[in-house]
Amino acid sequence: MVTIYSRATANAQENPTSGKMLFFYVNGMNRRNKVLVVTPTLGDTKDSRRIDLIKSAGFSVQAAAFDRGSAQARPASCEVITLARISDGNYLARLFRFAGAIAKLRKLCKSASIVHSMSPDLTGLCHLACIGLQPKLVSDVADIREIQISHTPTSALLRSIEAYISIKSDLLIVTSKGFIDWYFNEKLKIKPKNFLVIENKLDESSPPHRASTTSKKIRIGYFGCLRSNWTIKLLLELLKSYPDKFEIHTAGVDMLDEYDLIETSKRVKGFNYLGPYKSPEDLPQMYSRIDLSAIFYPDNNDKIDSFVAKAICRSNRFYEACKFQIPIISFSFCGDGLEVENLKNGLTIDTFNIKEAAKSIKEQLTEHNLKYWKQRSREIPREVYLLVKEAHNLKLRYQALLKSKPII
Repeated sequence: MVTIYSRATANAQENPTSGKMLFFYVNGMNRRNKVLVVTPTLGDTKDSRRIDLIKSAGFSVQAAAFDRGSAQARPASCEVITLARISDGNYLARLFRFAGAIAKLRKLCKSASIVHSMSPDLTGLCHLACIGLQPKLVSDVADIREIQISHTPTSALLRSIEAYISIKSDLLIVTSKGFIDWYFNEKLKIKPKNFLVIENKLDESSPPHRASTTSKKIRIGYFGCLRSNWTIKLLLELLKSYPDKFEIHTAGVDMLDEYDLIETSKRVKGFNYLGPYKSPEDLPQMYSRIDLSAIFYPDNNDKIDSFVAKAICRSNRFYEACKFQIPIISFSFCGDGLEVENLKNGLTIDTFNIKEAAKSIKEQLTEHNLKYWKQRSREIPREVYLLVKEAHNLKLRYQALLKSKPII
């Protein structure tokens, strides 16, 4: 049973204007201070980091999530309500699961002042769940999927829906200003007025840097959600062409469709797969194993939309490498690589040809260059990779939303 009461009821009866100062409570919780974060999966690092940022901004948080059966890389630091069990890839089945979760989600939305969704499809779901309700709706766009930009009737329909719900949302959060300029302005044909940029930076809870171990070979790491077959091909080519020079370390959930990393690590000398990991607690040990971090977004060419969507903002790997003072290898024509060239903390390549890319890496990776890149990595300002002012900025935006219309 939900009980709503005011600490200033008597004063409000004597002075009607004092109603503006009322604080409403739902089951003992200050409703004006409560945020419901709706996430597409349980224990995603990015989503859990956002929850911690909202909490550090001074708000109480409850999460609603869909269970995909995958390991939790970073469990959320708040109560999490499971809405339904869904599987990856089957969008039709997912829509039915979403529809079945609306009633449960609506009950949770009733007790929140802000509903913060972590993907466009969940933003649409939250709009449906909040029909007739008062919470402010925040849409958080961390990345852009291929289905959102494909040249198919289904994708065109989805873009129309996303454009509508984005305009109807009270606040749009993006990880790069490029999302606004390229995706929302150019692809969706809308110009959002109220948006906030919060990059994929690390938070203060990230463990301190751990001194790197040493090796006679140059060790290259590929960490995170392991989806890039091209990156694995490149790393294997380095081992094949220069077996005495390189050593490869990979870690994360194997999502590759061309490789089984456990079998590859058994078969290929110098190739190591560490398996899934927990973030942030396992990061220091992982990064202490490597000399460089590989960050690539492969496609047939760098001009097509799917490449731009991936490369328009900097990745989690970029911020992690900066935090742990590890030089980076990336493309010269993507967001990560452009920032590497600006910071001078690594090397870039300008080709998708595997053999040419491997040769370029080998030629640039001299002892002198590696020493210089490591020194530059140690000099990167903390605000480049850590969330420093973002909690304050988010707090101001949240407060502005809550002042714009009273909660009833």
